Amino acid sequence: MGISHYAPGAKRMDDTVMSFDGEQHGVLIEGELELRLGGELIKLPAGDSYSHYARIPHHARNITDKPATLIWAVSPVVIPQDVIETDEGDPARD
Repeated sequence: MGISHYAPGAKRMDDTVMSFDGEQHGVLIEGELELRLGGELIKLPAGDSYSHYARIPHHARNITDKPATLIWAVSPVVIPQDVIETDEGDPARD
């Protein structure tokens, strides 16, 4: 599970389209997002949710002038490769 905050006008760099094995689910708790799912373009208002096979190419962006917040879950767990874990400043690891 995760939470994503989309600033007004936010999108993935270069409109990156995601695709991986598994399922993806989400609920938009604030704002509005535009979800591209395969060849379909879906507008998600706050309170709306989605579920789809993650093999279907997809990406979301905020084309409004207000922030948007999305809670999402994937199964099986997929950890983004661009996440860097450090232990700097973590008192539990000192």
